[in-house]
Amino acid sequence: MAIAPQRTAIGIKRHFTTEGVHPYDEVVWERRDSRITDYRDGSVAFEQLGVEVPTTWSLNATTSWPRSTSAAPRGPRSARRRSVR
Repeated sequence: MAIAPQRTAIGIKRHFTTEGVHPYDEVVWERRDSRITDYRDGSVAFEQLGVEVPTTWSLNATTSWPRSTSAAPRGPRSARRRSVR
C-alpha cells in the first residue's frame, strides 16, 4: 500500500516552451559568416560562410561556435541541426 497518492504527472508546469511547438521553432534564426583573421596581417585562419545561428548570439559566439563543435574540417552549418540529435 502506497502512502503517497498515485500521480500520473510530476506536477511541473510548462514555462519556457509552448505545448505542441518545437522549442527551436520559437527561436529566430539567421545566416552569418564565421571568420577568424590574424590581427597582424589580416590573413584568414578559419572561415565558414552561411552558418545558421540564433539572432541573439553575439559575433564572438558566432565565430567560436563552428570551430569548437567541428567534427569535420568544414564543421556544422547550423546550430539548430547540430543541437538536435
